[in-house]
Amino acid sequence: MFPAQPPTNQYSTSAGCQAAAAATPVESSLLLRRRRNRREIRSLLVFGAGVAAFFSLLSFTLTPAPVPAATLALNSAPLHLQVARHSDQWLLTWDPSIASVKTASRAVLSITDGARSEDVELYLPQFRTGGVLYAPLSNDVSFRLQVIDSKGAGALSESIRVLGARHPAS
Repeated sequence: MFPAQPPTNQYSTSAGCQAAAAATPVESSLLLRRRRNRREIRSLLVFGAGVAAFFSLLSFTLTPAPVPAATLALNSAPLHLQVARHSDQWLLTWDPSIASVKTASRAVLSITDGARSEDVELYLPQFRTGGVLYAPLSNDVSFRLQVIDSKGAGALSESIRVLGARHPAS
């Protein structure tokens, strides 16, 4: 009835497969290698594009937002508080050359040592030397220095926290 046709599959219609079927075994293996190489190259290109997109997105998200100038002024260290170990005590220092320190009418040092808090009004000549020693009672000490100007109109303050051993390591 109908003439017999060779069985076909979805691959037998492509030109490359017909050429591979007609080629010698060496030629067909070369054609298969080329196809495999093209697939590998495409895969590498897609992978590389993905890696590039990932790192560009990462650099975009890690770029810090600009900080408004008003915030910078609030966050700057007006008194330049520093803490250093001095024997078994903390030496809290600030910059005595700052105009606010020179013209201060009052200075209050607030100390939080563990669960204990205390406000100490500093004697002005001592305050103008630029430092005090403090013997800690715990491993967590916070200092807050508040300076009130001579007109009583403005206050300047800065805080610093120290976490560490109560007694220096020997």
